[in-house]
Amino acid sequence: MQDVGGRLYLKVMNIEFFDFSIERAKMLYPDLDNDDLILEIAFLYDRTVKEGSQVPILDLAKELEWAPEEVGDAVESAMILKYLTEPKRGVIGAKITNKALKKLKLFGKHKV
Repeated sequence: MQDVGGRLYLKVMNIEFFDFSIERAKMLYPDLDNDDLILEIAFLYDRTVKEGSQVPILDLAKELEWAPEEVGDAVESAMILKYLTEPKRGVIGAKITNKALKKLKLFGKHKV
């Protein structure tokens, strides 16, 4: 599977990072106060928003097989820790911050 300009390759790589983050979040799941878990949720939430989700918390909860309240709490914690920005008026979702991207890069699991 190839595409002119490598677009398809980039899409496949993003899916692999997304799948890795989902598996890592599921592995860290019971401890909702874990900083690593909050970082993974911030990354996954940002990707879900960028994919155009109108209800990112519900979509992410379905993907992770968690209760929406738990995902909402993790996203709220990510905002408090400044891993996600506060959503702006009229915009659905938040964006991942440079602080979170730098920490994720230290783990060597995600591309900035």
